[in-house]
Amino acid sequence: MWGRRDLYSPASRRDATIRKVGRNQSYFILSKNNYSMQYYIVDAFTSKSFGGNPAGVVLLPEGGGFPDEGLMQQVAAELRYSETAFVRRDGEQEVTVRYFTPRYEVDLCGHATIATFGTLRQEGFVSAGTTCMNHTLAGDLEVLVGERVMMQMATPRVVERTVDEGRLCREAVAASEALDQIAGEQREDEHGRYGARIVAALDL
Repeated sequence: MWGRRDLYSPASRRDATIRKVGRNQSYFILSKNNYSMQYYIVDAFTSKSFGGNPAGVVLLPEGGGFPDEGLMQQVAAELRYSETAFVRRDGEQEVTVRYFTPRYEVDLCGHATIATFGTLRQEGFVSAGTTCMNHTLAGDLEVLVGERVMMQMATPRVVERTVDEGRLCREAVAASEALDQIAGEQREDEHGRYGARIVAALDL
């Protein structure tokens, strides 16, 4: 059963802020078939509630596995954030995280990872100054939990592509004409007619 409250108060972290619920509660409880988990609404990259980049963070019971994928998908769909992280604590410095959008599972999400480890630190599961291992479908990533949470990133790759500039311009013109057709008659203002138009072509 979902627990819901309307009272929020901010926490004071720069990398992630948990929207605390009620006076003595910082999370909701979801219980289904005797399986309970704590879930948080966390704003990454900010010190203020309702700022930054929000994500759901679900802490699974210690020593337990992941619930049914259907249940995780339902939770993510109910929370409606771009990603919700389901966190299994494998040890003091090791976790496995699975990420769900409201519609499907994804391999990795950066801001949900920051939100996850900000929550683990703030709730006392991870100490500041700890380097943790995050197991994901995208691979194993190191996360440094300090005053701020820093995660390992993949090495950038340079991808060379050949661009047909003429084709790009033709497609843009076709899209503009399609928008005009969909809109029907173009509106007029005191400065004359306007619509979607290409105003500049840039070298790519």
